[in-house]
Amino acid sequence: TILFVGVMKGSQCVELLFNFLKKHKDYKLKLIGVCVGDTYKKYTRMIREYAIENQVYFPNRFSSDRELEEISKTCQVGVALYDITPTNGTYYTDPGKVKTYASLGLPIIMSNMSAIAPYIKRFNCGILVHNDEEELEKALLEMKKNYTKYLDGLKKFSDYFYYETHY
Repeated sequence: TILFVGVMKGSQCVELLFNFLKKHKDYKLKLIGVCVGDTYKKYTRMIREYAIENQVYFPNRFSSDRELEEISKTCQVGVALYDITPTNGTYYTDPGKVKTYASLGLPIIMSNMSAIAPYIKRFNCGILVHNDEEELEKALLEMKKNYTKYLDGLKKFSDYFYYETHY
């Protein structure tokens, strides 16, 4: 089960996850956060048209920290995919969802961008991808095969960024 946390907008490649689910019926996705307007309509239409309703949990609301913790216990990986062009603001920032996944104990699959990406690679707590369905599939298979390795890397990543020692 894949976890996606945060406000959903077009620059976060959620459509790529839907396409992946359409072809991989043994995977599930939990979308935790808010999606509004045309993007919400588009996503709900895609879920219906792709016949992936049984694979996608999409309450379309904010969740409390406690609720998010409970949901995350049913997931194996957190996904942080982004439009990787310099016109996307996330290209220049440090996305919070990566640290959220780490704090929840979930290895990360992330677009190869932003200042945190080298640390994902350095500590081997996740896999960096280019926004490609085939690459996503390979990353999920690799993570499944070597899950303990990524959990160990996640511990090192979290220890490195622990606020009392990092700052």
